[in-house]
Amino acid sequence: MTVSTLRVRRATIEDLGMLRPLWDSMHLPIAELEPRLTEFQVVEDADGKLVGAIGFLIGGNQGRLHNEAFTDFGVADAARELLWKRIQTLATNHGILRLWMQEGTPFWIRLGFKPPLPEDLKKLPASWNTEGATWLTLQLKNNPNRPWNKCAH
Repeated sequence: MTVSTLRVRRATIEDLGMLRPLWDSMHLPIAELEPRLTEFQVVEDADGKLVGAIGFLIGGNQGRLHNEAFTDFGVADAARELLWKRIQTLATNHGILRLWMQEGTPFWIRLGFKPPLPEDLKKLPASWNTEGATWLTLQLKNNPNRPWNKCAH
């Protein structure tokens, strides 16, 4: 499956029937995620079948990617490519300066997600910081590795 056969969009209430088994297969907390449905971006194939999802939570000027799930990890990176484009658009539209996540897959690491410096951790919204959590972060604004996000001087 290629990126051209996939489509990404915001989750709707109609997606719950497909998201529940997907979240269950990944051992994610279904009862906790259902009320947060609108945080999720979903990827569907050409037949409209859901193949993946990721949550995108906004806290001030910080964004959190969470609870990534796929029906088939053979399509995960193709789905992640589309999700990443969508996340960049959402981040720009909402003035997000930094992204946070706990997924350490090679795809996200290649994009530049890395362990935060102590001064970075001070920017993590307190409500997201759970004891023992291992975070990865990516600065979007003023990041020399992301020229499309440089601030004009």
